[in-house]
Amino acid sequence: MATATTMATVGIIMSKEPWRCPQLALLRLQSWLSPAFPTGAYSYSHSLEWAVEAGYIKDHESLVDWLEADLAANKLPWTIVYGHRPPRSSAGRNDALFQQYFEPVLAAHHVPLVINGHEHHYERFAPRDGVTYVISGGGGRGVRELGSPAPGSAFAEAVIHFVVVTVEGDALTLHAIDASGREFDSTVIHRS
Repeated sequence: MATATTMATVGIIMSKEPWRCPQLALLRLQSWLSPAFPTGAYSYSHSLEWAVEAGYIKDHESLVDWLEADLAANKLPWTIVYGHRPPRSSAGRNDALFQQYFEPVLAAHHVPLVINGHEHHYERFAPRDGVTYVISGGGGRGVRELGSPAPGSAFAEAVIHFVVVTVEGDALTLHAIDASGREFDSTVIHRS
C-alpha cells in the first residue's frame, strides 16, 4: 500500500545542522513543488483566498456557507482542515466564534483532523465529535507559557516544533517533532 506524506507547519525551524532533522528537506521540497512557488507554498491556497477575492465570502455567515458547501462537495478519502486561530488552547485563549460556527460543520462532515496555529506551542486534543484538533504554532518565534489544561487537552508542550502527517490506507499518523529532531508526540487517526 502506498504512503503519502504531507507536512503542516506554522513557521519553519531554521537549523544550523539540517542533517539532524531530515524532515526539513521534505518541507523545502514541498515548497518547491507548490503551485505558489517561488512566493511560498502557504501564501495563497486558491480556494478560501479566491472565494474572498471573488466576493463569495463577505462575513462569517457566508464563510460558514462556503465551508459547508466545500466540505459537502469533497469526495477525497482524507480531509485535513488548516486554520489560524484554534478553538481552544491551554495558553488561555479560546475562540468562541470558531467553536460556535465551525466546530459543528467540521463534525458534520467528518473532518478527522484540524490543524491551527496562532498559539506558540504544540497541543493535541482528544477527539471532539470525531474531530482531532492540533495546535502547531511553535515554528520559530519563541513559545508561550501554558496555563491550566484546556478542556479536552490530551497533550501540550511549549516547544519549537513542526508536525509531519503520514497517510497509509485508512490510518493517518501525526508526528510532532522538536527542533532537535526528537518526536515528542504522535497520534493515529483511523478513517471511519
